[in-house]
Amino acid sequence: MNYICSRFRIIEAEMYAYISLHFILAGFTSDGFSYLVKAIKTYPNFIYKHIRFIAIIKHLFKNLILINKNKPEL
Repeated sequence: MNYICSRFRIIEAEMYAYISLHFILAGFTSDGFSYLVKAIKTYPNFIYKHIRFIAIIKHLFKNLILINKNKPEL
């Protein structure tokens, strides 16, 4: 029980990051970004310790580039 209590923030950040990744993969970029921010606020070391952060950023930029390419030019 003590182990889970001491690691609760890490588990919560993992949960937010997982939700963020799936929102971004589904095309909901703003929702995915907000959950990524929640993950970073919950456990700031998440940025340095997990490969999932790199995957989230990669897909986030990919979605933003696709959104900009699909905008009609005036």
